Amino acid sequence: MNVFFSWIVRGSRPFLVVVIVGLALVLPSSSQNKSPFSEASSFIPRCSADGGCAISVGTRPVAIAVSGTGVYVAENGGVSIIDRRTNTKVKTLAIGTAAAVTATGTTVYALVSTSMYVIDALTNTAGDPITSVGEYPLAVAVSGTGVYVADGTLNRVKVYDARTNTVVGSPIAVESYPDAIAVSGTGVYVANRNDNSVSIIDRRTSSVVKTLAVGTLPVAIAAHGTGVYVTNVNSNNISEIDAVRNVVVGSAFSGGGASPDGVVGTGTGIYIANGGTTHVDLVDIQRRTVVKSITVGTTPLGVAISGFGLYVANWNSATVSVIDTRTNTVLSSCGAFPDICGDASVGSTEECDDDNTADADGCSATCTIEEGYVCTGEPSSCEIACGNGTLEEGEDCDDGDTDDEDGCSAACTIEEGYVCADEPSICEIACGNGALDADEACDDGDMADGDGCSAACAIESGYTCSGTPSTCTLPASSGSSSSAQVTGGGGGIRGQGTTTIHNPDYNTPSGSNSATHGASGSTGEYHVIVPHVTVRQSGGVQLKEGTTVDVIRFLRNGRVAKIRLPNGKTGFLLTKTIGNRYDTTYEP
Repeated sequence: MNVFFSWIVRGSRPFLVVVIVGLALVLPSSSQNKSPFSEASSFIPRCSADGGCAISVGTRPVAIAVSGTGVYVAENGGVSIIDRRTNTKVKTLAIGTAAAVTATGTTVYALVSTSMYVIDALTNTAGDPITSVGEYPLAVAVSGTGVYVADGTLNRVKVYDARTNTVVGSPIAVESYPDAIAVSGTGVYVANRNDNSVSIIDRRTSSVVKTLAVGTLPVAIAAHGTGVYVTNVNSNNISEIDAVRNVVVGSAFSGGGASPDGVVGTGTGIYIANGGTTHVDLVDIQRRTVVKSITVGTTPLGVAISGFGLYVANWNSATVSVIDTRTNTVLSSCGAFPDICGDASVGSTEECDDDNTADADGCSATCTIEEGYVCTGEPSSCEIACGNGTLEEGEDCDDGDTDDEDGCSAACTIEEGYVCADEPSICEIACGNGALDADEACDDGDMADGDGCSAACAIESGYTCSGTPSTCTLPASSGSSSSAQVTGGGGGIRGQGTTTIHNPDYNTPSGSNSATHGASGSTGEYHVIVPHVTVRQSGGVQLKEGTTVDVIRFLRNGRVAKIRLPNGKTGFLLTKTIGNRYDTTYEP
């Protein structure tokens, strides 16, 4: 009778598998609550040294995840952090023995003893632990705002709200010894090691809707496309679940190596870390065959992928191997990942990398930023520079849109007659803002003609302008003028006494100027000095005799004129007949 002994390591503890004439017996170590890292490493087969790049991390790395530019490795000493731009270890978070790690966005979750740490991937710092997560939590997965933690001892899944890090609802009971967890669509898939099954939780109702039988000793699970893939250590094969129908598809297929442990998908393939060997297999999931076996370190367990980089946690070698998935070879040496345009990683020789090699999308086929775009992030997100509200190099203005005729053109240049400031740019018509801008001879705060400063901010004939805002005056000698006794008749300005009218637009020598223009029903613009007229404002306020007002326009009824007062306000002069005289009233 042939007897084979082998130690299988999963999650955070070794398991001894005894195979006697085809019979597999799974014998757990003495205490499920005992940290696996206290077990003697001599039971783990030691293989040849790592080939190619092997990044040294802490002892017994067991799981791995990628967030942004960081690779996070759960290990005996806590969590090691690798900068994937240089493939060097940059930090270790000494938070205790970590059994599992997962990432979403800029947040990384790590299970340590009975707690869960939330790591900020931007600062690589961990906050206070979330305690009492479970007795022996082994796996964690995230979907949306839900964080799902599988407890191997209590046979349950606990759900946390990622926004508040508080428990949501009651724990969900699953089968014996849940050891791995993954999310696909509305389903949470839990691999139950001792039950040889996968529990499917509907995350909308937080209840188990189905339990599927898989191979012997399922220890890892990964969602990819519409499939969920389960590694069965003692069966040395992979079970495939259709995540749409929630059924096992066909028979389990071989991973090509002993003790398949970690699994991750990409394209039409899945990578399987074979814990009983020193290699990772690439399996074509359509043909269900191994297309390549890649030598890494000793006892590869955890795998994670980002762009074209596959990271493998080698438990017994205390290293992380880096595989280029384009060539499916381990990098020959550690250091910066080769700059390859289109791999979603911005290399030292690249200005951008948007995960493709297409032109006309902001990041060119050679990974340079195209004219008129700005690109940020990794993979690069590119947007048209003009119209984003930020003043980029070469822009005179940027008001947050690409409209013309609003002061800042579609090409982010300041349009004629406007001034623009701030970010995003606020543009306003230059003439009429009361400030003397470039190319303006005057600016009286409006765009009216006939008041000395024209609608184009040019000084009109006969006027002098000064100050800011500009004050424009017309000397008594300028223009054609005449004095006239304003009495009854056709209209115009009415009042007691003499009104002197200066009219540069009309060269009428007679004293019938005002009356004629009013009586004929014509309109015109005038500057009027009223030295001896009492103009009563409605409400009882009087303007003193000798007040100078600007008549903006005579209206066609011959009895009303629109005027501008010295304080800049406008209103109307209404002439009324009172006995044998005229009374002029100002109405705002």
